[in-house]
Amino acid sequence: MQTMLKSIESTLQNEGVKKTEILYVAVSGGADSVALLHLLNHLGYTCHVLHLNHLLRGNESEKDQQFVETLAHTLQLPITTQQTDVSALASSHSISIEMAGRKARHELFPLDLLHSVTMPMIRWKPFFYASCAAQDVAD
Repeated sequence: MQTMLKSIESTLQNEGVKKTEILYVAVSGGADSVALLHLLNHLGYTCHVLHLNHLLRGNESEKDQQFVETLAHTLQLPITTQQTDVSALASSHSISIEMAGRKARHELFPLDLLHSVTMPMIRWKPFFYASCAAQDVAD
């Protein structure tokens, strides 16, 4: 585990991410984004949780939002949530559900934020998976 944490911290430092910066972490409630949040928090990074409820899966979407809100509260992290009826957004703009979801995310996660924080995190995600796999082999 320590090897993985050192690798993650080294990668973030190489990306220019400082612990004094606020990292806006998009957390869906899925295993990968929850693990990312826990790791960043454990490493001492200042995190602000973002959650977009797409309202596509009824009660399951509500449960995901409640889970993420509870997680942020438990970790004593600030959280911003938004609910967007992505299906209605798609219909009103004559676009696909995927494009409507992207539009809703861009409204919650401003472009300057996406370029400064989310893009390095997206590049970091494959590294996270590779680090986990390497850690399994090393242990």
